[in-house]
Amino acid sequence: MENIPIFFTHLGYSPYIEKTIAQAKKLNNRVILLGDEDNKDIDVEHYACLDLPSADIGHLAGRYDHMSTGHHTFEWICILRWFLLKNFLVKNDIEKCFYADTDIMIYSNITEEMKKYEDKKMAIIYPSEQTEYRWAASGHSSYWTKESLIDFCDFVLNMYSSEEGRSKLREKWNYHRNNKIPGGICDMSLIYLYYNQNEGKDIGILSEVTEGSAYDDNINSSENRYKDEYAMMGRFKNIKWQNGVPYCYNLMQEDWIRFNTLHFQGTSGKNYMDQIKNDS
Repeated sequence: MENIPIFFTHLGYSPYIEKTIAQAKKLNNRVILLGDEDNKDIDVEHYACLDLPSADIGHLAGRYDHMSTGHHTFEWICILRWFLLKNFLVKNDIEKCFYADTDIMIYSNITEEMKKYEDKKMAIIYPSEQTEYRWAASGHSSYWTKESLIDFCDFVLNMYSSEEGRSKLREKWNYHRNNKIPGGICDMSLIYLYYNQNEGKDIGILSEVTEGSAYDDNINSSENRYKDEYAMMGRFKNIKWQNGVPYCYNLMQEDWIRFNTLHFQGTSGKNYMDQIKNDS
């Protein structure tokens, strides 16, 4: 398999992104930050993400309808990043990539790990429990081929452009509004819908244990692929370290599972990034 670059996207500067990028570079040959002027001095291959415009971004901006209790700018950027990443792959003729949010620490060689998914067009985080209108699937750790990313962006544009697509999105948004439940439509909703439209065909699940390892959905939660799957220590997954690699006890498999990533989501997670003990 060809070397797979790791991409992060970030606007502005946050101290923790230097830690996550440095960790990714320990075991991987090419790490790229699609960032901006505020983070251009970080020691990483850096490109200004807003220098990657395209006609489809303009089309999406003209059709985007904010359907969430989340902040408009935040939710828009979360969707926009997939178009920026797609544009970079197309412009630079990159066939495959791994994407990670900037609060994710990577503890493996991604090119080697992605050999498990050579027969897949993409791989995402996908909890098995999907209660009514949860619509939760995430690309915070995700593997993409260029073709799958192009197809996903076309899907997103169609969801906001067609009456059928907009009606489907409004269905979930109305559920939240009518029941006064925070949330609504975000990029996780769109990834969920894309997965289900494809009936999961050729799409891997990174949060599922595969050949002894998995990717963390959220260090604050015992859920990964399945509900109450991992042992907790207080409010965080109970992580044990072996030669600088994190393991967590899987209550269903009754075994310690190697984690290729840890996702330090939220303020509590990011604070824990400095506290967690790594024996490397």
